Amino acid sequence: MPGCSAVGCNNRTEHGVKMFRFPRDPDLRKKWAAKVKRVEWFPTDNSALCAEHFESNQFTANQKGDKIVISSTAIPTIFSHCKQPQPRRETIRQKQAFLVQSLQEDHFYTSTSSSAPEAATVKKKRKLDELRWNGCEVEVVTIENELHREVLRVRELQERIKELEGELSKEKERKCPCTKIFGSDQLQFLDRGKLQGRGNAWSEKTITTALKLRFSCGASGYDDLLKVGFPLPSFSTLQKKTEHIAFESGILTEIFHLLAQKSAQFSEEEKWCSLSMDEMSIKKSLDYDLKSDSFMGYVTLPGHSGEASKAFCIQLGGLTTRWKQIVGYYFTGNSVDGSKVGPAIMEVMSKAHEIGLKISSITNDFGSSNLAIWS
Repeated sequence: MPGCSAVGCNNRTEHGVKMFRFPRDPDLRKKWAAKVKRVEWFPTDNSALCAEHFESNQFTANQKGDKIVISSTAIPTIFSHCKQPQPRRETIRQKQAFLVQSLQEDHFYTSTSSSAPEAATVKKKRKLDELRWNGCEVEVVTIENELHREVLRVRELQERIKELEGELSKEKERKCPCTKIFGSDQLQFLDRGKLQGRGNAWSEKTITTALKLRFSCGASGYDDLLKVGFPLPSFSTLQKKTEHIAFESGILTEIFHLLAQKSAQFSEEEKWCSLSMDEMSIKKSLDYDLKSDSFMGYVTLPGHSGEASKAFCIQLGGLTTRWKQIVGYYFTGNSVDGSKVGPAIMEVMSKAHEIGLKISSITNDFGSSNLAIWS
């Protein structure tokens, strides 16, 4: 080959410059030809380029190490008609980013040791001295710093808003006379007309107050309070809240706990009450109770057995005020041993006395079971 096929190349083989033929691989040959940039010229099998058009990292030694060969993936990049790649200048944004990174350690919001303020100042000055361009000192406050300041400021304002909202809520509660009567959940009900959630949204204190009103006012009185708009739980909510109360046959101990809350509001005259006993016939039936995992319908009065045909109820009722409450019941058969009922009556009288109620009379009809108690 008398010379190089590349435009502008004056290298000759006789000058000792190594020549390299265009590759036979079509794709790689096109890449070589594109780098040559000769108009309407296509390389042939005899076309070649000298080593001056390749960078030094494109060459490798053969296995024996006595000959320099070109890499199979080498591409010519050095031509006189092409500008050689120059290292990119650092942009202003890159300089600012580098400045921010360099000053992170001693920035105003970074926790630094107060024992070495002079060392931090010297370090910052050294950084600024290193970052001078065209005689102008780079401005320290960048967009990133301003953004960080704004984020901190917004965070402080949000915390302040929460504090002011809390103070405003307390001030409203202090000025509003309703807070002496209603709880926070009841005030929310008055304000919005409803509570978030169902049933469980009412507080335990409100539920307790509602049960007291339900016992003292009765079903009709409590319903009147709901109709006029009092913020109280509905009947269904109260039923769900009292589902756990034990109401099995015998003396109803948990009913006495509720009755104690009611009697605590009575005056001395209202605490006088009467104890009454009565029995009623029921249809014989055996049913399986999932809650207790047992069959219901048998006699429950101590000392008796068989299928129940009657229900024996014990009730307390007011004398000066209108109220009544069943405090115990038993399932019985056709015949009852009065001596077994007496202890239950005495237990009811004892529990009534413990909660402050005063039983002045005991009433019962002339049924055989009732008469057997006094025999």
